[in-house]
Amino acid sequence: MVGQIVELVLPILIAAFWGAIAVGILIRFTRAKKGKRIRTATEPVVAAAESYQENLIGKTGMQNLNEASDLDQSK
Repeated sequence: MVGQIVELVLPILIAAFWGAIAVGILIRFTRAKKGKRIRTATEPVVAAAESYQENLIGKTGMQNLNEASDLDQSK
């Protein structure tokens, strides 16, 4: 019984989560100034991805990511 409820509710919650992110990006895109729309709209998503990267590998920024990649390839 509980498993059936989870199987029904979990996909709905996941879709609602991604839908909220998409709506937020669209709102930021429409409110941004011309010429900076894409940067302004995607800034929170990029910041979240960078935080995730920092927590995952302990490095910040794309330069450090490239350095970490070079270290992995040299092993």
